Amino acid sequence: MPEKIDSHLSTPLPQKLYHYTSTESFRCIVEYNKLWATDAFYMNDNQEILHALELCQEVCRSMVKGASDREREFLEKLFNELHFQKTNQTHVFTVSFSESRDQLSQWRAYTRNGGYALAFKGGALSHVANGQGYLIAKCIYEETLKKELINEFISNKLHESTTAPDIDLLAVIAANDFLIIAAMMKHQGFSEEKEWRLISTTSRDDPSQIKYRSVARYLIPYLEVSVSPKVMPRIDSRRFIGIDEVLVGPAPEPELSWRSCMQLLIDRDIYFEQITPSGTPYRAN
Repeated sequence: MPEKIDSHLSTPLPQKLYHYTSTESFRCIVEYNKLWATDAFYMNDNQEILHALELCQEVCRSMVKGASDREREFLEKLFNELHFQKTNQTHVFTVSFSESRDQLSQWRAYTRNGGYALAFKGGALSHVANGQGYLIAKCIYEETLKKELINEFISNKLHESTTAPDIDLLAVIAANDFLIIAAMMKHQGFSEEKEWRLISTTSRDDPSQIKYRSVARYLIPYLEVSVSPKVMPRIDSRRFIGIDEVLVGPAPEPELSWRSCMQLLIDRDIYFEQITPSGTPYRAN
């Protein structure tokens, strides 16, 4: 990766990152010790990854002027590969976390009918990423930084194109590499979320590993990310799946939400330090 992107990826992880999730998803995480990495093109904010691809195409167009014939050929091929990704929605899978604890906008987005925020230890997530072919990155909100990273990325690939034996292959690799960068980019209006993402490091994962879940009108591709105690560093005799705290989201019956959460964790022998009710009041509408 180029220097500025490497610098961004080396941002230290917070001690805790919060995964806001529905009651049913919380149950599945605890029962099966797996997180779902959703195809970014099927997320609520899927327009953001499309916007990042379009920004990259704009930079390709701007660099054509003054480029050598070989560089121009590469830019055109990269532009076309990015267009292919937009129209065919090549897979890149992500899991979302937030630095923000007990945040109203997160409860509204992910737990409208009740849910929980799982406080994952940063070190545990790093362990998961390193062991399963993912990277964990802080989302980029600032427009100027997005453009700087894209310019540096394409400039580096242009330099490679002058000596690359196969420009077609280089363009495919470059487009796939950029898709991972695009998955880090979010609209600046959502900066309060302070989001981090676990991102698959290949955009074309083994199709046999891709699973599908149904929503009202369509199917959503996803990958399973193991948080099994078998892949986690050991803490004590209980089974550690990366979490040390569970926040109970706003709910009409908070006592039952808290009690059932505790019973599930104890019955499944899952390590936790505390279960905390949200300080955000529940509203039915």
